Amino acid sequence: MAFINAILVLLAIAVGGVTSYVYHVNIHTADEFFAGTDCKIYISLYGHLGTLYRRRLDGNFQINDKADTFIYEDYGAIHQADIYMNPNDCGFGPDWKLAKVTITDRPRGLTNENACDCWFRPNESEQRSFSFTVNGVWGSYGNFSACTTSCGEGTQSRNRYCNNPPPRNGGSDCSGSSTEVRNCPDNPLCPVDGRFGSWSNYSVCSVSCGGGIQTRTRVCIGPENGGKPCEGPTSETRECSTSPCPVDGGYGPWSDFGECSKTCGGGTQNRTRLCNNPEPANGGKDCEGPSIETRSCNENSCCPTGGGIRSCDDMPSGLYQSCESCNQYISCSDTGMRVMDCPVKDPITGERLEWDNNLKACVANSGTCTKPT
Repeated sequence: MAFINAILVLLAIAVGGVTSYVYHVNIHTADEFFAGTDCKIYISLYGHLGTLYRRRLDGNFQINDKADTFIYEDYGAIHQADIYMNPNDCGFGPDWKLAKVTITDRPRGLTNENACDCWFRPNESEQRSFSFTVNGVWGSYGNFSACTTSCGEGTQSRNRYCNNPPPRNGGSDCSGSSTEVRNCPDNPLCPVDGRFGSWSNYSVCSVSCGGGIQTRTRVCIGPENGGKPCEGPTSETRECSTSPCPVDGGYGPWSDFGECSKTCGGGTQNRTRLCNNPEPANGGKDCEGPSIETRSCNENSCCPTGGGIRSCDDMPSGLYQSCESCNQYISCSDTGMRVMDCPVKDPITGERLEWDNNLKACVANSGTCTKPT
């Protein structure tokens, strides 16, 4: 029997290649006499990827014997195997004793073994089931989800399931998290609208009084990545120093000089000016300098007789009594000084004027005059 099993293994290698098999199934008979020979034995495998149903195992099982079978289809991690025998197929009766089943799962590096020490007999179950502990293994991650944001920082996640295989028959669950989260690698930068910074302090007022302006500014930070520009002014003004400015007083023009205080012998005359050009206001200074100006006038000596003039210095145009003689008068005009004797002609009619009958002609604007003897 051992020779036949070796031949079967060699055939399997020749046909499919041992390196390509998925499962290596060993059926072990018990070390105890039994009558069954030429029994047709079938195996069913249950894995997380599918089911192999009643694959016939080649061999003529004897006492303390085993048969190797290679299975090339992948049904996943095996959590159950069923051994089935049809009693009617056995040559010397149905009595046949099974010791254990060993299944080697090459891709997953698993070896499952289950002892039975069980008989296949008439009127008894013609199938035995064997359970194997399978620890959970994570399946592959799915695709990442859409990013939680359309731009800027965001995350996306993907899930995996403990189904490759899932835990069975008391096997352990998968360790670790079922979800993986990462920052979105391809998210564009979000548009950032421009935003104003803080206002600056107001500038110094443009004037110290009388109403001026002062200005403050602010700067637009951004925009970035196609954001909107800042909305609103970048500068702002306000009134300042609105109190009226002080106005210092200024003198207006001088008036004409007034009349001389004396007709002869030296007098004075005054002129004035007003502090009204402009008047001082709002605490401004008064005009600086005198508001009255005085000068000398009629400085010619008076006659001893008590009237008349000697010259026309500082005298307005007109006829004056001469200090030298009551029979003379002095004419002052723009053309100069003329001394004339009385009687004189009337300046209007041209008639001769006698001293006695028209004294005024010789004493006009000269005070009193005693007629010489």
